[in-house]
Amino acid sequence: MEQIQDDFNTPQPHGAPLKTVVNAVISTMTAAGTTLVSLLSGLLAAVLILYSGFVLYDTLYTQEQAKSSWNLL
Repeated sequence: MEQIQDDFNTPQPHGAPLKTVVNAVISTMTAAGTTLVSLLSGLLAAVLILYSGFVLYDTLYTQEQAKSSWNLL
């Protein structure tokens, strides 16, 4: 079976091997992406919780206003 040489396995004359550099870049991008997704999902959860609280408050306030106007009749 013939072994094929690719660019990732060939030694680089200066600095770290290309495979190590690529892995470091991918690792950094993955960490940044994970952080960004976590922040966005936390922000979305906070917005949904605040909106749900407002809707509950508005519903209860509307019902109380309807009860008080019914009692006046």
